[in-house]
Amino acid sequence: MGVNHYLQQAYNKESFRNMYTQEQIDIVANAPSWVTAVFAIAVFTGFLGFLFILLRKKIGYSLMLLSLLAVVVQMSHIFN
Repeated sequence: MGVNHYLQQAYNKESFRNMYTQEQIDIVANAPSWVTAVFAIAVFTGFLGFLFILLRKKIGYSLMLLSLLAVVVQMSHIFN
């Protein structure tokens, strides 16, 4: 779900625009580029971490921790 949401947001798909009000779309469009980059890191490391955990690889836990850290950094933008 996160990967899908990121791709819809990054490519500004019509389905993404239909889910939100114009004010919400403007907030996302005016977010700093580092927020978008951290969002991508959080989503893709979370997805890869999940896959590696399913394959019982130790790196999966590290990727999940990196994803969690990226989410915390991303959410810090909201509180500023």
